[in-house]
Amino acid sequence: LCSELLLLCQQQHSQVMASATAVLYLLLKENYAEMGDFSKMRRHSTVALSNVLKSSMSPGRLEDLSKALQAMESYSDASLEAGFKEQVKALISGHRAILRDCSRAEQFSLDFLDLKVEYSYNIANAYRDCPELRVQWLVEMAKLFEKGERWEEAGMCRLQAASLVGQYLSMHPMAPATLYHAIGTTNSTFLRLAPELLTNEPPIGPTPPISASWFTEESLLTTLLDACHNFAKAEQFESAIDAFTLYVQVCM
Repeated sequence: LCSELLLLCQQQHSQVMASATAVLYLLLKENYAEMGDFSKMRRHSTVALSNVLKSSMSPGRLEDLSKALQAMESYSDASLEAGFKEQVKALISGHRAILRDCSRAEQFSLDFLDLKVEYSYNIANAYRDCPELRVQWLVEMAKLFEKGERWEEAGMCRLQAASLVGQYLSMHPMAPATLYHAIGTTNSTFLRLAPELLTNEPPIGPTPPISASWFTEESLLTTLLDACHNFAKAEQFESAIDAFTLYVQVCM
C-alpha cells in the first residue's frame, strides 16, 4: 500500500498527489493513535520508498515526490500531540534526504568516486531502521570501491555488512550462542580489524523477520570471504587473516 501511495505522490495531476499524501498522513495518524508511535509505518514507508527508487524514475519525478512529501508537513490536527508532528517531520525529512542523495549519486560517474560513495554512505545511514536496505547499500558501496580498485575500503564495507547480518542472525531463537560473538563487537579479532564500528554502528533493535537473501548464514560467510579477498588485494595481509579468522569462527 505504501509503495502505491508513493507512486501516486509523484503523479503530475495535483489532485492525485494531494489525495495520496492525505491517505499516507491518515495511515500515520491511525498508527500513532493506536500504538503511540508509527515505527511500523515508518519501516513500511522506508521499504516502499526503496522499491519506488528501484523503478525507472527521472530527476523531475523524484522532485515531484519530494515536494509531495514536504506538503505533508503543512497538515495540522489540533487533536494530536506535538510528538506526532515531530515524528512526521522526521519521517519526511529522512525520506526527502534519501531522494536527494539518490538523485545526486546518479549524477556522478566513477571519475568522481568519492562524491558518489559519500552520497551512497548517506543513503546507507538513512536506512538504519531497515537492516536489509542498509546491508544492500553497504554492499553497493563495496562494489563501487572495487570498481575504483580501492580494495581496503571495499573490505571494510563488506565487514560492516557482515556485522549487521551476524547481529540479526544471532537474534534468531535457534541461532548458536557463539554466532554474534564471532562477528560482533565483543570479539577481539573484530575489534582489532574494525574498532570504529563499535561507535559508528549501533546494535540492531527489535525488527520483524527479514526474508532478504543477505540475511542467511551462507551470505554471512560469503561476505566475510569477500572482505578477506578485498584486504588481500589491498596487500593488507593482517586484515585479510583477521577476516578469515572471523570466517572460521562462524563456521565452527
